[in-house]
Amino acid sequence: MGKPYVLPKLLYVSLYSLYGSAIGYMAIFYDEELKMSPQEIGILLATPYFVQIISSPLWTMVADQHPQYQGRLMAGLTVLGSSSVLALLPLTKKVELASFPIFWSAMGLALMFSFFGSPLVALVDSSVLKILGDEKILYGNQRLWGSIANGFCILVVGMMINSIGVRSSFYLFGAGSVCLIFFCLLTRFNDGGGEPTEEQQTLLNKSEVRGNYAYNPQQQQESSNSMDDDRHSRRSSVTTTHTTYAPPPFFSQYQSSDHLTNIWRRDSIASHANTVLLDEEESRRYHQLLQTITSTTTYAAMDAQHEASQLMSAQEEYPSLGLALSHIPTVETSMAAFSLVGQRQQDGASLLSLEKSSLKSLRVQTFLLMVLLFGLAYSMIGQFLFLIYRNDLGMHPSYMGLTGPLAGFAEVMTFWLSKKLFDSYSVTTLTTVAHVLYVFRNLVFMSLKRDDTISIIVALGLQVINGFCYAMMWSTAVAEVDTFFPEEQRAMAQGILAALFSGLGYGLGCVLSGVIYDQYGSRCLLGASSCIALFGLGIFLIGRLNLGHGHGH
Repeated sequence: MGKPYVLPKLLYVSLYSLYGSAIGYMAIFYDEELKMSPQEIGILLATPYFVQIISSPLWTMVADQHPQYQGRLMAGLTVLGSSSVLALLPLTKKVELASFPIFWSAMGLALMFSFFGSPLVALVDSSVLKILGDEKILYGNQRLWGSIANGFCILVVGMMINSIGVRSSFYLFGAGSVCLIFFCLLTRFNDGGGEPTEEQQTLLNKSEVRGNYAYNPQQQQESSNSMDDDRHSRRSSVTTTHTTYAPPPFFSQYQSSDHLTNIWRRDSIASHANTVLLDEEESRRYHQLLQTITSTTTYAAMDAQHEASQLMSAQEEYPSLGLALSHIPTVETSMAAFSLVGQRQQDGASLLSLEKSSLKSLRVQTFLLMVLLFGLAYSMIGQFLFLIYRNDLGMHPSYMGLTGPLAGFAEVMTFWLSKKLFDSYSVTTLTTVAHVLYVFRNLVFMSLKRDDTISIIVALGLQVINGFCYAMMWSTAVAEVDTFFPEEQRAMAQGILAALFSGLGYGLGCVLSGVIYDQYGSRCLLGASSCIALFGLGIFLIGRLNLGHGHGH
């Protein structure tokens, strides 16, 4: 029977209780308590998305380089990040003072949270992956608890706001912060140096008995360049990594050893030490390799994704929810790949880079632009959704809280079904469906009436479509970007994808939505979001029609 791994679950529950409380209802707080305009709210909401492009990789790099301090680092960041949010409460007493710079004070606190608080998602992911070690395949089982906590807290806080007021969301936020600090302090890792631990030494010692090997790294399959477009599109990371696996860049230095030519190993990177025969001279180098894999967030996440891909490809039935979530990396952890920029292998080559020829491809450029535009269109409504619910539909906060469980359920179920969808439909089809459904949701939303029970029920039901569109777009984007670049470059490719989708896209969406909502109202905002989404879809389809890339359609 496997380990229960209680600490990772508690880390996720306490972390996402923050996002399901004060952070989730921040737009309403800015509006009701600080009397800010939609334009000011949009700028404040955009700040974390812009700053996290830098802060998440930065703090992840620090944590990876000093794992022995990671728990205390997370605790310190939680103190600073949560303090910046809780410090908003005293500002409510200064609203009547016209001379007091409420907006700039809130902006300073938003910047503080962006730099210290936003990276916590990536750092908790990093900690959980390190705790799991060689059992990273269980990562999704831990992350699922975060999704549950987020939906539950949004529901509970909605009822609290309806009874007490929006300030009550800060009570749960404060309690969650204390819990997260405590659990972070319980998180301990070795510094990665010195002699191997007893468990690691067992993995690294010579053995005449070879394990259950499933893959020969010397047997490479032919390039898929001649494959037609639809088949190539369906070959997401679920199926591609099962048949063609390349080790991370730093591992390539070991591949030329003559005596390793016939060594077989399992596909899991972290499992390498279980399956190779080592001599005394190379034991230290392989121990260093194992430490690099297990202590570097980006490669640990990629390894978890790879192992999940293999298991899902070998299964005929639907995977477990945990396995499906292990296969889909979070946006924040994908963005952490930028922490490896500039690092070098022993041969002087860049550890993470991207082929210029791939980025110059019209197919790649149009795809990435579509991802940016969808993130922009999606955030235009998502960040102002509660304000639209209250101001334009007259919805009570207790009903708003239902959006958490509804959207969360739709997202998790879509991730769960993603393998079957990838196997059955092309990326073009899935992307088009996600865009069309998103536009349909906006158009229906525009027809709803204020203070109408049916309209409120329909608005809540539309959140299921919203959750599906988000999960489908992110999982499909991750799968497709994996087909554009060699496997050793996919971590950086996913980092760029996350920066465009959640960083730049969400940030620009918040700013633009604040201006449109303030000047023209919710209907115009919904229409503008739909037009941007359709424009992005058109750009994507133009890239698909490009026949000069060597693929047939």
